[in-house]
Parts: sequence; C-alpha cells; structure tokens
Amino acid sequence: MSTAYGFECKPGVTTFEGLPERIILLKTGLEVEFDVYRDDTDFRDMYTIWEEIVDEGKTYPQDTTTEESFRGYFLSHNCFVFRLVDTSRTIGGFYIKPNFPGRSAHLANCGLAVKMEYRSHGLGHYMMERVIKYAKLIGYEALYTNL
Repeated sequence: MSTAYGFECKPGVTTFEGLPERIILLKTGLEVEFDVYRDDTDFRDMYTIWEEIVDEGKTYPQDTTTEESFRGYFLSHNCFVFRLVDTSRTIGGFYIKPNFPGRSAHLANCGLAVKMEYRSHGLGHYMMERVIKYAKLIGYEALYTNL
C-alpha cells in the first residue's frame, strides 16, 4: 500500500488478543465496542466521518477526499474503531502508522476521527489510551501526534 511518502509498505497487524473490548464512556454512559477496523463493516461509517472532518476544515490538511484517498491515508496500516454496542454503527476511529519512511519507520504517527455528534462524550480520552497501548504492541518505539 502506498503512504503519504509514495512508497510501498506492508499492511499492519490485523488481530490483537482481547479485542473486541467493551467500554462504557464515563461522561455519558454510552456503551461502545473498541475493535480492529473491519473493511466490510466499518468502511462506510468511517468514510462518512472522514468526509465530515475534511468538510469542517479544522484539522487535517486535505481540501477534498475520495474513497481511494481515504483508504490510502487513513487505512494504510493499523486502524481501530469504536462502535455503538446497540447498533454496531462506527462512531470513531484512529490509525497508527509510521511517521517517517525507511530507517525512521519505528516512529509512529496517529490520527483520530470522531463523528461530530459523538464529540465531547469522552471518546478521545479512550482513543489516546489505546493509541499508546497499541502502538507499543505493534512495535513502535515512539509516537507523534501530528494532527
């Protein structure tokens, strides 16, 4: 798969012990499931969230997006999601991938995305805890949070 640097890379790890994991968001009592991204069930919801974020224009550098560019940018390595337990709808997720190519690929980069209506529910806190944990499990030695 290609990255922002234009080189081919191996896909990320796809299974982790202990996933899916159920979580109750303490701020609102919302019950969510944390899991590895599944293309067949999570793509549409995550792409819709991504479109919202790009259209909002406050964080990521993209001016426009397509399904192909989303796959290359957000899904090129390890991606994790949070789904509502009652509906299985994906309400947010994050990626972990190398921040730099080649010899510096041991340095991770992460990006978070949360559906607008689920912001301020405390999900970001749970995301960052898991970003740090899973970046270590994948084998990264440090973590950047560029965006």
